[in-house]
Amino acid sequence: MSITTVDSQLIHYEVLGRGQPLILIHGWLGSWRYWWPSMQALSTHYRTFAFDLWGFGDSSKNSNAYTIDAYVEMVDQFIDKLGVARPVILVGHGLGGVVALRYTVKKPENV
Repeated sequence: MSITTVDSQLIHYEVLGRGQPLILIHGWLGSWRYWWPSMQALSTHYRTFAFDLWGFGDSSKNSNAYTIDAYVEMVDQFIDKLGVARPVILVGHGLGGVVALRYTVKKPENV
């Protein structure tokens, strides 16, 4: 279990593999664990990251941070904090897909 902080809020994450960075964003009521089988399969070619969005799993529970834009900022700061090389590949499921799309629109140079 790995933890980092963004805006004084804890983010729980897991990392597996080597290669181009690939960030997996879970859906509503999910957690990073949703992605574990995918991380195992993709880790032979990618450095996979999966984290718990704020309010889910083992990340901080702060009701001020439960907006799409807050999650987009969370992803951006997570990438910065861990020193992940850009461009990254974003993969999202449900809510995570919406966050990934919004991130891509706001920061196309990073994906």
